[in-house]
Amino acid sequence: MRYNFLFTAGGTGGHIYPAISVAKEINLPVLFVSGKYGMEEKIFKKESIYYKTLPIKGFSGISLLKKIIRLPNIFISLLLSLYYILKFKPSVIVGFGGYASFPILFWAKTLKKKYYLQEQNSIPGYVTKFFAKGARAIFTGFPEIKLEGKKIYTGNPLRKNFYEIPLKENFSFPLNIFIIGGSQGSKFLDETILNILPELRGKPFKITHQARSEYLNKLKEKYNEIGIENNVFEFTDKPWDFYREADILICRAGALTVSEVISSGRCAIFIPFKGAAENHQFYNAKFLFDLSASFLVEENERTGENLICILNEIIKNPEITIKYGKKAKELEKRDGLKIIKETLLENFVEGKDAF
Repeated sequence: MRYNFLFTAGGTGGHIYPAISVAKEINLPVLFVSGKYGMEEKIFKKESIYYKTLPIKGFSGISLLKKIIRLPNIFISLLLSLYYILKFKPSVIVGFGGYASFPILFWAKTLKKKYYLQEQNSIPGYVTKFFAKGARAIFTGFPEIKLEGKKIYTGNPLRKNFYEIPLKENFSFPLNIFIIGGSQGSKFLDETILNILPELRGKPFKITHQARSEYLNKLKEKYNEIGIENNVFEFTDKPWDFYREADILICRAGALTVSEVISSGRCAIFIPFKGAAENHQFYNAKFLFDLSASFLVEENERTGENLICILNEIIKNPEITIKYGKKAKELEKRDGLKIIKETLLENFVEGKDAF
């Protein structure tokens, strides 16, 4: 079967879910090519998506020896990518970032095929920067990104359920806090919450917490011990249900999380992952913080203390959750998916290779 579109992404849900959202919007046959060592296969199978995998692994933050060991995986992935392009003859190729998208984009650029990029973060990733020159267009998740080439600000494509979350117009105690550490959870967030929970005893909060598996029992026991109503779980494929109920989010600042906060119109306390490449999570969060549309707490030895200060401030002035939520919602690019779809279809000719 011929596939009109080839989408390549990998590593985390932050790269994969935007690709799936765009695929559903264009509603034409799409072949997904991704890595085989992340969460890609689990997501694709659940979504009933046709996909091919590459045995590529990331190079960032590992020793020279491990990089050398992984070189054969790159060569195999490059050969497989060339095979997929020649076999399926896509008319349009779109890269959504992550190391697993490198091999397909390498051939797209080398063979001068028609390709596009979608960059989720405020600071572009290595793959996007490498292939920006030569892309027909780069769809950006944030408005001011330093990149070569034609940029189109679309916001990040989200699953449609997020666009259906109604804005909060009022509040009531206890306030509902949703703690979310991203698609892979956050050890730092889980440990921080465990450490500050005694300070929350008797405070007007109920907490929904997406945690890493190794912290599930500890957190449940601690919440119950101090008498806070709670719902602790490892993973959900329907996070919009919890955004809908939340008054406050305590979360990392991955690009999709920030976009979900904007679309849902919720008050967020961002705690950016300080180990993110080029500190991009900090700058993702800063986009909202600078517009007085969120709180921002840096990851350091005082994170817990600063988080408690903000929560105490919210108890005294709960109206701020409504104010920040409305300001965040004003930044939503609701027509982003439509813009991406129209741009891709403008340059799509059925049955014609991406040359």
